[in-house]
Parts: sequence; C-alpha cells; structure tokens
Amino acid sequence: MRPAIFHWHASGGSLYVAKMLAKALNTVVYTFTPNPTNHIIDISHLLPLHLRPFRYKRFFDYLCWSSIDITELCDTDLIITSGHTTRAIVTPPNIMHIHYFHHPPKSLYFHNNRSILSELYRIWDRSIDKNVDHYFCNSPLTRYNLYKYYKRDGVVLFPPIDTSKYKFKEYGDFYLHIGRIDKEKMVRVAVDACIRSCRKLVLIGDKGNDHGTHDYITELSKISPYIEYLGHVSDKEKRKLLSECRAVLYPALNEDFGLVVAESLASGKPVIVSNSGYPQYIVKQKNCGIVAKPIYPYFIDAIFELESREWDPDMLVYMAKPYDYKFFKYRLKYWLKKWIRGDIP
Repeated sequence: MRPAIFHWHASGGSLYVAKMLAKALNTVVYTFTPNPTNHIIDISHLLPLHLRPFRYKRFFDYLCWSSIDITELCDTDLIITSGHTTRAIVTPPNIMHIHYFHHPPKSLYFHNNRSILSELYRIWDRSIDKNVDHYFCNSPLTRYNLYKYYKRDGVVLFPPIDTSKYKFKEYGDFYLHIGRIDKEKMVRVAVDACIRSCRKLVLIGDKGNDHGTHDYITELSKISPYIEYLGHVSDKEKRKLLSECRAVLYPALNEDFGLVVAESLASGKPVIVSNSGYPQYIVKQKNCGIVAKPIYPYFIDAIFELESREWDPDMLVYMAKPYDYKFFKYRLKYWLKKWIRGDIP
C-alpha cells in the first residue's frame, strides 16, 4: 500500500485531520498552499497555467482538482482526499480513491440557495461523486448526510486526538471557549452568558469571519473582569487551560463532529453545547454535559445546572477513548486493507 493524501486549501479542523491521516500512513499531504513544509507539499505546478491564478478561489476548486494528474506526482496505488472539492480528482483504474467526508458543501445544501448558479454547482458536485470508491465520515451525522445527498454509505472514522497528552488538574474558577471567532461558532452567546451570570470566560482562537464579535470581545477583555481573550495559543497552553477550567462552552451551530468536545472529555471536563449538529448527540449519549439552545439566557440556565451537578473526571476521561489517535490509526488501516482486498461494506 503506497498511499497519498490530497487536501483542499482550507485550514482548521479539516487540515488537522488530513495531517493525522498522513501521520498514520507515514506519508505527506498534497495541496495548494503558499506556505509548504516538509509534510505539506504544494502541487500548484501541476495545474495548467491558465488555472494557477485561481487555485485559492473556491469557485474554481472543482476545475482545479479535476485537472490534476496524480500520476505525474507520485507512485501511489491509493489516495485519500479531504475537502469535498478534491473528490474531483480522477484516478486511473489501478488507483483506489478514498474520500474523508467532513460535510457536504453547506452553501449548496444547507442554506436553501435556489439560484441557477447554485443548482449548476449541485449538479457538478453530484457528478464527481462517481470518482470516489469508498468514503470515511467524521461522524454518524455526516454519514447520514452522505446518504441523504449522494445516496452513498460510509464508514465512521472520528477525528483523533492524543488523549495521553490531556490531563485533569482541577475544576477551576473560569469557563473556556475554544475556536475561531466565526459567525457559526456563536461566540457571543458564550460571552454574554458569562457576563450576565458573573462567570469568568477565557477565549482562545484566531480571528475568523465574525469581525464584529472579535472587536466586541477584544474591547471587553480590556474592561471586564469576566472576559479574557488570549487569541492564538500553543497546543501546550491550550491543554493547560483545559486542565484548569471549570467547563467548556461550545455554542457552535451545525458542527459535523466537534473536536473541542473530545478535548474537553480527555481533560475530564463537562461541556455545554448547542442543540445543533453532532456535539449534542455526544453529550446526550454520554451524559457528559448540558445541551442548550444557542441563546445566552439558555446558556445561563445551563451554567447553573452544570454547577449544581457532580462530575466524575475519571469517567469523563474514559469517555474520550474512542477519539484516541491509536484507535483512529487502527480503524483507518483496518478499513483500507479491507477495501483493497475487495471486501465492500
């Protein structure tokens, strides 16, 4: 087995998973990037000259990836693509194409966009599905969406964390929010809930597309004793904050998995999540936190309820085991070997 990983040019959680796939299979990630590293290789030179100026434009993604000839790049018998537009890669008959499915294109399927252009893109998106031999999905919810929109089945392979690096220290005096300041992260819900309940909130994460909320919490962190915005921090510092916080607040909408929930559990901390996306099912199934509407009065009630209950950190840590990197690596290789042998699920 000579695998190669191809990832679209998005960052964040999907790039993290692509790196974990490459690590587990001892290979590299091929993508379009202005900042290549030893493990992330830029393949812009494989694009036709007329497409190179558009390689970072999502509008042209399908066209760019469909024009890549992977036989010019490496000697491989298996590729795993990540990011829905990379499904456009066409492989020869002797190269198996596996796709790690993070979510369908939300602008095409989740937002009720009925423009002619969107309809054309939906047709294009569905047409490239035939390029994929098998699918991994990052959660049961994503597996459901895969069948709903493409009538394909997939194998659930949770995004991994190294649970051995996360530790429980104490239930401290502050709540923690992790993630970019994006509109779908609903960061302001967590901020307003903590201010109005007089609870301290520490926020970590880069500036995203919600510029108004970013400016709001930046100013609040200067004048309010309840808000502290640290911006980007190292993984070591993030794990330290997780080990010391009271709990994690995660009001994000339509999360397909929610790696933050796994990190919270591995640190022995309960989590308050919104009643949207897959994190709510983790919390309900494992009884490891509170589910609330992503509106600040409901999150205030959830904070009070969480504080009224006793939490067993050892049990919460145990609940994180299915998301460990070792299990991810074993399950990944198991299914790849099964598919290569021709055993179709």
